[in-house]
Amino acid sequence: MKVKLCITLLLATCLSLLAFGQDNSPKRPITDSEHSRMEHRARHFEPSIQNTPIAYGYVLGNGAVWSGSGNITASWNPTYNWYAIGISGVDYYFANYSTVVTTTLPYGNTNCQTDSVSGDLLVRCYTSSGSPTQADFGFIVF
Repeated sequence: MKVKLCITLLLATCLSLLAFGQDNSPKRPITDSEHSRMEHRARHFEPSIQNTPIAYGYVLGNGAVWSGSGNITASWNPTYNWYAIGISGVDYYFANYSTVVTTTLPYGNTNCQTDSVSGDLLVRCYTSSGSPTQADFGFIVF
C-alpha cells in the first residue's frame, strides 16, 4: 500500500512539473557561443594559415550589402536584433575564423560583436548604453 502511494505521489509531482514548465512563447535561436563547450556540434576543421580574406563587406544599417567580396548575403533580423551574414560555400562557426567588425560614423559609440548560428556569421550592434541598435559596419573574415 505504501509503495502504491509513493508511486502515485511521484507521478503526480512529475506531471505537475511538466504542466507548469511549458512555455509556448516563440524562442530565439540559440547561437553557437551560447552553447556550453560540450554541446557544440561537431565540426571538422583543419587549422591553416589564411593569408587572404574568406569574405569581406560593408553592410548598411538596414541589412543591405553596399559592397564586398561578392560571396556574401546579409539581412537584418528585427526580432532578434542581429545581422545574419551568409558566406557562399562556408559553414561559418565563430571559433574557426578570425573576424573583425568596425562601425562607421555616425555610429562611433556603437560596438558590434560577432557570433554564429546555423552556419551564418551573426553581427550584433549595441549603443554605448548597451541597447541593441542597427548600424552601418564593415567586416572581414580570415
